[in-house]
Amino acid sequence: YKRFEALENQFKAGLSAPPPEQPKATETDSQSTRTTVLNELKELFQKRKKVNY
Repeated sequence: YKRFEALENQFKAGLSAPPPEQPKATETDSQSTRTTVLNELKELFQKRKKVNY
């Protein structure tokens, strides 16, 4: 469960701040990355629900 929280924090950090190696990503890049992260977050929450209940 702690590992899920660490992953979630990583996702949130990735959402709030762009990766340092990509200071000037195009809008489409950042949008697709954000979409991918959101999809991964959804999967993460689904897995966490299965673990919790």
